[in-house]
Amino acid sequence: MASSEDDNRMTTRIDVVRSAWARIRAHLENQRGRINDEIGLYPTPIAGCDQQFNYLLEQRRGISAECRRLNEAENQSLSAEDPVKVLDDFISVSRTIEQGTGSAIRRFLAEALSILQD
Repeated sequence: MASSEDDNRMTTRIDVVRSAWARIRAHLENQRGRINDEIGLYPTPIAGCDQQFNYLLEQRRGISAECRRLNEAENQSLSAEDPVKVLDDFISVSRTIEQGTGSAIRRFLAEALSILQD
């Protein structure tokens, strides 16, 4: 039978994982905002002929797909035996999370979880 301390530790671990997911979501939303701003300020393109504009549209579609994938992965992680692995796998295959951001989120997660183990 699990002790109250074990239950509290598990709840705190889940809160840490949720916080990491929130950081990823905030990062993606910031990128989406930046891309939308660029698109909004972009001079009127010639439909289908402006490679930079089309690239921005593709980036925006990619961010939207990544956000949908994030929601699925977050839900999966909260019921997974190892939620940290699900989060780490998401970062590893992400096309929109830069290496520095992924490393910072992993550091946050590792530090927060190591405090729980003390």
